[in-house]
Amino acid sequence: MRKRDAAIRELGERFFAALSPCAQAERIWTLATRYAASAWRLDRDGDELPRRYLGTEKECLWRAFASGAAMPLGERQLRNILAH
Repeated sequence: MRKRDAAIRELGERFFAALSPCAQAERIWTLATRYAASAWRLDRDGDELPRRYLGTEKECLWRAFASGAAMPLGERQLRNILAH
């Protein structure tokens, strides 16, 4: 869970720093839900971060999902993670 939470916080800080924690949570929830329904189905079989994700939002999402902790999370739980 610590790896997942760190990846989520990094996603918020790197890509959505100008937004409130609530708005960050909404944006991350949308991205994570889409990622879970599409790319993660293919990415989960790999052991390494796909190179095309380096420096993108998907880099943080991949690390969060690959952590083994539950993903995607609801907006309320994301807000709690982003607040700490």
